[in-house]
Amino acid sequence: GPDASFGTADDVTVASTIAGADGSYAFANVAPGTYRVHLDETTAPAGMGVANGANASDVPVAAGQAVSGLDFAVRYTGVVGDRVWHDLDSDGAQDQGEPGLGGVSITLSRAGADGVWETEDDEVVGTTASAADGSYEFAVLPPGTYRVSVASLPLGSIASTGTVVSATVALDQVADTVDFGLRYTGEIGDLVWLDKDVDGVRDAAESGVAGTSVSAVTAGADATFGTADDVVEGTAETDADGAYLISNLRPATYRVSIDGLSIPVGTAASTTHPVETVLDPHEVDESVDFGVRWTGSIGDRVWLDHDADGQQDAGEPGIGGVQMTLVDLGADGILDTGDDVPYSDVYTAADGSYAFTSLPPAKYRVVSVLSTAPPRTGRTTASNFVIQLGAGEAKTTADFGFAWWEWLTLTIGEGNVTTLSGNGTNATVNGNATTSSFRTPGGSVVVGQFLYVLTAGSIRRVSLTTGGTIILAGDATATGCVDSSTATSVRFGATPGQMTTDGTHLYVGDYACSTVRKVSIATGATSTVTSMSSAFGVAIASDGYLYAGSYNGQLYRVNLATGAKTAFTATSVVGLVADGTALFAINQQSCAWGGVCTHRIVRIGLDGAVSTLAGDIVDAGVLASAGDYLYARHRSAHQLIRVKKSDGSWAVVAGTTSAGYADGVGTDAWFNAINGIASDSKALYVSDHSNHRIRKVAISTSLPSAQSPHESATVALEPGQVTTVAGNGSAANVNATGVSASFKSPGG
Repeated sequence: GPDASFGTADDVTVASTIAGADGSYAFANVAPGTYRVHLDETTAPAGMGVANGANASDVPVAAGQAVSGLDFAVRYTGVVGDRVWHDLDSDGAQDQGEPGLGGVSITLSRAGADGVWETEDDEVVGTTASAADGSYEFAVLPPGTYRVSVASLPLGSIASTGTVVSATVALDQVADTVDFGLRYTGEIGDLVWLDKDVDGVRDAAESGVAGTSVSAVTAGADATFGTADDVVEGTAETDADGAYLISNLRPATYRVSIDGLSIPVGTAASTTHPVETVLDPHEVDESVDFGVRWTGSIGDRVWLDHDADGQQDAGEPGIGGVQMTLVDLGADGILDTGDDVPYSDVYTAADGSYAFTSLPPAKYRVVSVLSTAPPRTGRTTASNFVIQLGAGEAKTTADFGFAWWEWLTLTIGEGNVTTLSGNGTNATVNGNATTSSFRTPGGSVVVGQFLYVLTAGSIRRVSLTTGGTIILAGDATATGCVDSSTATSVRFGATPGQMTTDGTHLYVGDYACSTVRKVSIATGATSTVTSMSSAFGVAIASDGYLYAGSYNGQLYRVNLATGAKTAFTATSVVGLVADGTALFAINQQSCAWGGVCTHRIVRIGLDGAVSTLAGDIVDAGVLASAGDYLYARHRSAHQLIRVKKSDGSWAVVAGTTSAGYADGVGTDAWFNAINGIASDSKALYVSDHSNHRIRKVAISTSLPSAQSPHESATVALEPGQVTTVAGNGSAANVNATGVSASFKSPGG
């Protein structure tokens, strides 16, 4: 038009024509000028469009010029395609995150002129390969029915959908829903287990670890593991037995690993980790297993304590070759029960160090074995420690000190605990030392060669020489509050209290019956002396009166001839013993919510004056006297302590703060709820309530040390242990101290 611009309102259509059967067209008698030749797509065959996207060409025409080459191509617009994907969960459906598979060959076919598939005129329209993201497309398709097929599966794969799909293409249709899911048949798996003995081999008793996440990774394009392009090909979680299986894996080299956050807290791999393995097409590799071990540890050092102060000082050397033992106290936390688990012994290194490793969280007892320490040494620390170990925790506080005997104050027999009677069964059975059994043994007293023990329902007589038992009074199976002149008709309460004696009779604080009872040692005949709410502690003082205390805050004085009872002092007494012109008592001071009470040891003069001897170190109900000391149970209930009558200072005689059963010396011995103590001045006899036994504990006698250049300590000698007091083995007469002395042919 006049504006010389195409596409404006003044454009003028000069001529139009229709292409011939062969597609040719021409405009004749064209005047010179610039023209736009335009294809009207609406007149193209159905389902076809301009092939190159351009339907017009601008061309200048000179006078008399014949212009050719202004061609227009049209094509069909049908499309078939979509995606080939890795069906990770093998469910035949495309899920979010499932990746495409590139390089998969796809073929498009049609049935030919006869319209029947699988005949000679079937025609392959085209073949293509999926792109990296799994997409593919066949374009420029006329309407019709097509067959799309996976020409060849990737190595090691099978189809999770069909491999041949029919697709019908209508005019101008894009059929973009023809998807193919493939999965690989390779698998990697086996087991994750708790390697208790850390030997890298699963033993019959070693259980699987459930809930552990295991992954299989390939190295990515750079073929190097541990870089950013590593690809997680599959994961699995171990079942209740610790088994796992990662499926749908293609042939490749894999690095298989466990997720450290999914294994139990306090564990680590005990076998090779991660594991690299080459997976062939269709291979199932069930050999990739992982052991995990506990990482807890207990240990530290055994040292020569030069100054015998129980403290590791600079310059004090370690001791090598000392045997160390470790026991897991089991679920009940009690020593010497059926669930205890002993560990293999270790020996200290030359510098005195030792360690028990690969330990699970539990309660343990670690012991240094005295017989493996250097000759002529004794302990300056406890012989054992009870340690609560958390998951993955390293406890380095179990140190053991030893010193030369010349630096110690030796104590012969102190705290040596043996079992006098009882086999640990919770029953009332008479027999010898090993066939007898006790039900809730409590208060006791020694008369001559016998120990009398109050148990639930009866008083038992125990021989101090043989450990044999009989019932003095009461019944083995029945409880009650019945007096009788016939021993077998007597009934005692179910909660044992304390006992005392005048040599002819036993006097019982029968807590459950709220009475003080008198029992004939000769016949077992029993009568009531007096009534008293919650009667418990009883003792006969030097003034001839029986003193009886209870939990109700009152100590009474009882005339044994008449049974008359008078209030003596307003003191809660839950343990009582007489000593000369005074009484010593365990006084219950206060109880918090939940029943946790505090106690002290008090001295009560026969004039009623009360003074504190020792603070809150004891538990209720148990008190005995021997020589310069009182003996009681520590507030932990499982330790036997002695308290000096003159100043209240105290020390542990035997036992630990944890429950258990073991004979031994000092803290090598274990009790389970001390419930009664009696003394014959040579030994203590302990009612070991929950071990159902009567234990005998040697009382110490001191032997002056041969030489004491340092602060003294105390060491217990084992029964039968032989020590050298003086002499160095030289055949000469040299006067000196300890090993500096020598003897020539010593005789009687």
